[in-house]
Amino acid sequence: MCSSDLHNEAMDSIKDLNIEAWKYLMKIPKFAWARHAFSTAIKCDHVTNNFTESFNACVDNLRGKSILTLVEGLRRKMMNKLHKRYQKATTWTAAVTPKVVKKLKEIGNASRKCELMMASKYVFEVGDVDRTYIVKLEEKECDCGVFQLTGLPCKHAALGIIYRRESLVKYCDQAFSLEIGRAHV
Repeated sequence: MCSSDLHNEAMDSIKDLNIEAWKYLMKIPKFAWARHAFSTAIKCDHVTNNFTESFNACVDNLRGKSILTLVEGLRRKMMNKLHKRYQKATTWTAAVTPKVVKKLKEIGNASRKCELMMASKYVFEVGDVDRTYIVKLEEKECDCGVFQLTGLPCKHAALGIIYRRESLVKYCDQAFSLEIGRAHV
């Protein structure tokens, strides 16, 4: 069963429990709240808006200053922060950022709890608890949807990649590459 089918099944159960809640949810576009409808072009699995808190922390000692002093102070702080991040990034040695390396290790460990059945060279059927997922490595797709949404191999895809004795890094979206990471620090 695909993610949208699971979503529809869950929505039907909400409708049975509380029709008003179902009507409320149906008015909101699915792409704004239902994971299966999120854009696969965005490769970030963590979405928050901490801009206000970050900005307030950055303003700190500049609060109450004239606008020109505030803007110049913020510019200097940002330049300094970007330079520190650049220096740190020059020490990275993997093909992906350190956070991604850590995440890939966790994904690889989680994949050990799944069961693999080969369908072809790059297509696998992966059993996970009481569900089965189809993984297509060349397309970077898995029925669970995590591979497409995050740009990182899900545990189902990871099992096939590990079985093929390939690197999980090879299947990461370019957004997580060292070159992109260094360009955005």
